Amino acid sequence: MNISKLKGKIAESGKSIAEVAEKLGISSSTLYRKLANNGEPITIKEANDLVEILSIEPDEAADIFLITKSHKCDDIVPIS
Repeated sequence: MNISKLKGKIAESGKSIAEVAEKLGISSSTLYRKLANNGEPITIKEANDLVEILSIEPDEAADIFLITKSHKCDDIVPIS
């Protein structure tokens, strides 16, 4: 997951962490922990909700939430 890009999308949205957390149904402190390096994982449901809350386009969502390439795998096809 690309935490930096997700933080950027939150900033671009003009919403505060507290607003985003409220829409996710979690506390702002929990969201801060999820946005920390090596923090708590973001669930699939939360990722889907973030895409909707922040109006993230599908390609951007893949860049943020999916690992698209690593030294261990050559081709990963994004789910659309």
